[in-house]
Amino acid sequence: MAMSDSQSFIDRLRSLADDVDSQEKLLDTKKTELKNLMDEEESLEEHLDNIGSDCDPSAYIDGVHIDDLSDGEGASHSALSEVLEQKIWQTRREERDLRKEIKGLRGRFLEELKKLLNFVLDPSKVGNAKHDELGGKTPAAVWECFITALLQVDDTCNDSVEHVGGANDVGIDILLRDIRAGTNTQVVQVKRGKFLSSGKGNAIVLQLVGSMVYYGVKKGALYCSEKRSVLTDHTKKVMKAFEEKGYTIRVFCKEDIELLLEYASRKCSYFIDQLIDSLKEAD
Repeated sequence: MAMSDSQSFIDRLRSLADDVDSQEKLLDTKKTELKNLMDEEESLEEHLDNIGSDCDPSAYIDGVHIDDLSDGEGASHSALSEVLEQKIWQTRREERDLRKEIKGLRGRFLEELKKLLNFVLDPSKVGNAKHDELGGKTPAAVWECFITALLQVDDTCNDSVEHVGGANDVGIDILLRDIRAGTNTQVVQVKRGKFLSSGKGNAIVLQLVGSMVYYGVKKGALYCSEKRSVLTDHTKKVMKAFEEKGYTIRVFCKEDIELLLEYASRKCSYFIDQLIDSLKEAD
């Protein structure tokens, strides 16, 4: 599907994810075709092993009649085998081409994700200003929903992920819950802008721990738009002090988040579905 530069990042990502889905369905079809052909080839070999060159002239292999292939029985068997080998080779080539195309589409999806991330985190973009490139959303809203979607596609996260950012979020933006136990498991704070490098790192950690106490959890995470190098030693000491009290705090900086994008690109449709749903709920 052709994409336009006038489309929003979300629309372009949706289009690419749909293309990946379409090609993966074709790939599944080719896998089935290849399996059927290989089963036919195996059946023919077993048939020849059992009865030698004596072959039923009414036999068909994938719609090909023996009498149409050769004047002699031995030659018929050989011709049948060649037909199957040719079809198997062709199907394998088509399967390989589809895999290559899907890989290319995933690569384009990943590049578009990076462009979206850079746009959202661009310091020249006012956080609460709406942009057509973001489908009329604000960078601040898309940033929170972006991290929410990344957590939702993470197979290592067995908890439900709820975007709770807003006026009454008690200092957090995302809440993880164990649905079966009905308990909260982790709180997540998402920061866009120069919070760590502006000397606010300690205050952010204190706010996060306060939210952990409020929600009754021992795990917290901070996702920020700055590089890890701006995390000061003093802030690290504050985090360590709380860890000694039983509170685990993980910090994900921009370079950590960029590494997660490749994983999201392997789950194109699921990621963009979660991102769109989260943005709708944030309205």
